[in-house]
Amino acid sequence: MYIMEKCCIDTIHAVRELEKATGTTWKYSGLKDAHAVTVQLVSSWSSIKNEMTLSKGKKCVRVKKVGVGKLVKGKTKGNVFVIRLRPECNVKEYIDGVLSELYCVPGIYGYQRFGTKRPITHVIGKLILKDSFDEALDVLLGEPTPWESPVAREIRKRYYSEGPKAYLDAPKYMDIERKVSLMLLNGYSPKYALKRLRIFDLFLNAFQAYIYNLALTSENEINRFNVTPGYNTWGLYREYFELNEVDRKSLKRYRIRGVHRLPCYNAQIRLHKLDGDVVLVFKLPRGYYATSVLREIVKGDPKNFS
Repeated sequence: MYIMEKCCIDTIHAVRELEKATGTTWKYSGLKDAHAVTVQLVSSWSSIKNEMTLSKGKKCVRVKKVGVGKLVKGKTKGNVFVIRLRPECNVKEYIDGVLSELYCVPGIYGYQRFGTKRPITHVIGKLILKDSFDEALDVLLGEPTPWESPVAREIRKRYYSEGPKAYLDAPKYMDIERKVSLMLLNGYSPKYALKRLRIFDLFLNAFQAYIYNLALTSENEINRFNVTPGYNTWGLYREYFELNEVDRKSLKRYRIRGVHRLPCYNAQIRLHKLDGDVVLVFKLPRGYYATSVLREIVKGDPKNFS
């Protein structure tokens, strides 16, 4: 068992770098922000005795052995966040006022769940459930967004005229698109190419999160929900699945199971002063997003928090 500290790189690519360096498989639980300094548990049968550091430019991945054992997904209890705000006004006074009212943070899935620069993972998940694999590939490989680099946008535009060949000279950070394109050029079907991705389940879970957000934000009074013993809650979500033309059978076909998720929670935020800045310290249950808390406090665009 190891502790992995990383900076300026997402969890998936950090783990891939470890696998390339050690030649072994690494397991992780939870995706951490690419732009923050994050710490999480990972496990591997690697021969690393104590610690190892990988760095390239601003990107850095460091692992340190902390014990023996296997990491099991879903067993993480939660996360601790330390966020520093550099104020342009009397932020502490403002935040104190917000916290006096913020006794229940909505349990919506954060922006990162759907892709920060390209919020399309839920769209791909929906198309997979509808067996529209050609359309899903068009979304994955095409549809440039203004938050991407000029190089990435240009390649996505070329995809509409050149097809998968547009990705033959794509930069390394577009590794998912390159992998899919190479499989397509080698004659594999769109369905096979997508299902071979390690993040295939992420697309399906993103659509599930999207439906949850729709159902939760449609309620005017989130606080009125109470956790009580009850029955299957399919009826609460039926209309949102029907609006997206996804039937229940497709969920069973891909073995998508329901999850227990609180509609709101108390983040128990603590404030500290540091060199004129305001530092927020809070804990969140597993699967909840710090950007959701920041959105309630700062009232800004979540894309700017990551």
